[in-house]
Amino acid sequence: MKIAILGTTGLTGYALYKEALKRGHEVTALIRDEKKAKQILGDDTKYKIVDALNLKDNDLDGFDVFINAYANHEDSSQYMKVAKRIVEIVTDKPIRYVQLLGASSLKTQDGKLLIEHIMERGDATGSEPWYANEVFKFLKSLPNNVNWTGVSPQQMLYPGMPTDFKISSDSLIYNILGHSQVSNGTYAVAILDEIENPNFINSRFAVGEV
Repeated sequence: MKIAILGTTGLTGYALYKEALKRGHEVTALIRDEKKAKQILGDDTKYKIVDALNLKDNDLDGFDVFINAYANHEDSSQYMKVAKRIVEIVTDKPIRYVQLLGASSLKTQDGKLLIEHIMERGDATGSEPWYANEVFKFLKSLPNNVNWTGVSPQQMLYPGMPTDFKISSDSLIYNILGHSQVSNGTYAVAILDEIENPNFINSRFAVGEV
């Protein structure tokens, strides 16, 4: 498949780029900084220079799958702006849109959303977890003419090799030590598995270590 990834120089985007290449997909990194991308991804990287906040209507032409791994930790509001622009582009098109989400929209062991617990510790409106939850709510509100899939990691997302994992539709996953965590390698494997064998069309799933 022809796969485009926005955010390939980040923790998850990098793992997704490498995993997709390993599986034989034709992968294009959508980047802003050519020098940085080549330093991280390699000189032979296939790339396209784009402005994430002002994606053009034709930036996603010719791709079967688009993965949004974009993140801006200094201005979390851009998370929603980019997602809304992507939806404008992919509406009524066959391209599959995979949106990486945070863990804030997942249920904890007491049935409350993680974002609710975060808000109880202080007003987190406008924070990265808050916007991640808002993006998920936005996705759920979309009509069926947008082919989207949301993917959530766990409370801890760390750099590491793939391990055994479980899938959940709406809850945090706790490993045998009681920790909610997943490596970027594991996260990437689960996402590529879903891309190759779709089970969560117009819905979200979460990935966690066992």
